[in-house]
Amino acid sequence: MNRFFRNLDDFEVISPEVIGATLEDDIIFTKKAMEKIVVFLDELKKDTEEKYFIRLTAKHSKNHSKRFSILVEDEITENDKVFELHKVTIVIDAKSIFYFMGVIIDYVDQGNKGFVFIDNFDENTVLPSEMSEGGTNFE
Repeated sequence: MNRFFRNLDDFEVISPEVIGATLEDDIIFTKKAMEKIVVFLDELKKDTEEKYFIRLTAKHSKNHSKRFSILVEDEITENDKVFELHKVTIVIDAKSIFYFMGVIIDYVDQGNKGFVFIDNFDENTVLPSEMSEGGTNFE
C-alpha cells in the first residue's frame, strides 16, 4: 500500500505492466488530479468530434533531474502503452513509463495552480494537496 493513502477512494492507480514491477511501482493519480483531467477533457469534447487523450511524458534535463509533462493529444503510436481510468485514455510511451513508476500525480489549486509529480520513493515527500496553507512551496 502506498504510504500516502489509507483509503482506496483517495486515488486511482495504473499498473505500469513492466516485468518485475511491484505495487510500489504503480503510477498514482490523486482524486483531485483525476477530477481536473476529466473536467478538462469534457470541456474539450463540447467543442470537437476529435477523441483526445492524456499523454504523460518524462525526460531528463541537462542537470539530470526528471522533467514530467501532461499533454492532450489525439494520436497514439506503436510505442505507447495505453491505459483507461474513468473513461479517460492515458498514454505513456515505452521510454517514459520507467520514469513514472512510483510517481504520484496530484493537482494543487493554491498558489501556483497545476499538476505536480511526486516521487513515492522519496521519504521526505509530502503531498501538496495535504499540506496546510503556508506549507512548503513546490517549484
